[in-house]
Amino acid sequence: MACILVIPDSFKGSLSSNEICSIIKEVVVKGNFPHQLILRSVADGGEGSLEAMAQALDGDFINVSCTNHLGSPITAPFLHSKDTAVIELARTAGLNLESRRDILRSSTKGVGEQIKHALDLNVKRIIICLGGSATNDMGLGMAHALGYRFLDKNGALVDPLPVNIPSICSIDTKDVDSRLSKVSFTCMCDVDNTLFGDNGAARIFAPQKGANCEQIDFLDRALEHMSLVVSIFLGKNIAQIKGSGAAGGTAAGAIAFLSASLKKGIDIVLDSIDFDNLSSNCDYIFTGEGCLDKQSLSGKVVIGIAQRNALLKNPSKVVAIVGSVDDSLQDEFIKRGIYAVFPVIRGPSTLEEAILESRNNLKATVYNLLKFI
Repeated sequence: MACILVIPDSFKGSLSSNEICSIIKEVVVKGNFPHQLILRSVADGGEGSLEAMAQALDGDFINVSCTNHLGSPITAPFLHSKDTAVIELARTAGLNLESRRDILRSSTKGVGEQIKHALDLNVKRIIICLGGSATNDMGLGMAHALGYRFLDKNGALVDPLPVNIPSICSIDTKDVDSRLSKVSFTCMCDVDNTLFGDNGAARIFAPQKGANCEQIDFLDRALEHMSLVVSIFLGKNIAQIKGSGAAGGTAAGAIAFLSASLKKGIDIVLDSIDFDNLSSNCDYIFTGEGCLDKQSLSGKVVIGIAQRNALLKNPSKVVAIVGSVDDSLQDEFIKRGIYAVFPVIRGPSTLEEAILESRNNLKATVYNLLKFI
């Protein structure tokens, strides 16, 4: 009998982390396999992060009235557990909230509104999950909701939407919520992109948020301009910090306005579930994600788990069960600590077909894998 820690990310667009755990448990039970399972949901700051952290922290969801990225009133949850709050940016400023795209007028105001609600609960630590954003405002909407004011050359207030960033010449901090200084902020960040430039927020991520070439150039210049304003008025150099380009520069804004630290999302989750002790007596770790590719190497769930496991005194064998895999990177995956990779797609198919068959494909792959353990 083997002890298996099951700790997958979601297969985006088809199966959640919880669903994958349930399917693997079902296969073990129906197949009468004698193995002991430990099931945990995980995420890296993107889709499913709030649920993963809720399981880890045993917290409660707090639903609050706030504003989405396009200014519409919504109700969105955040997680509260003792002295900690976890806020998922995608719940108020996520790509999936509305089909309409208007990146020049999209704001993170709702994130700031949720932070204010969390402060009302007297928390001492706030974790912000940055994945899945529809915005490129450098977190200015968030900052505005918390009392920061942005002014033009004549001292007039500027509505801090991306389209207006070039007009911002100074920052007024006299109305900033004083409770911010008493709270520790951490951002779950799974990218290394800087705020602006060829590898910056606008050029890398704005196209998927609906930006055209002209808008991308505008946004990149706007972020560079805003980093200079922050340097002058807040004394913080955010221009070239790795990861500051996450969530349309919200990571940079969190550093500038909240004195936040950036940390790999998967590391925060693994710390929260006490991964090192949890896996200490396990023979195998079953993890996975929709596509294991070059982007995975930046520290997403599968690689993050494999690298963390490799540091342990008695590491387990890490098995990646994935939707698809870039076979050209097989050696790199092994170097990062993955023992074996099992793609679940069993034949030629379109993406739509693969998504529809993901449940059956996963069952078949796990069943055959367990026969060898």
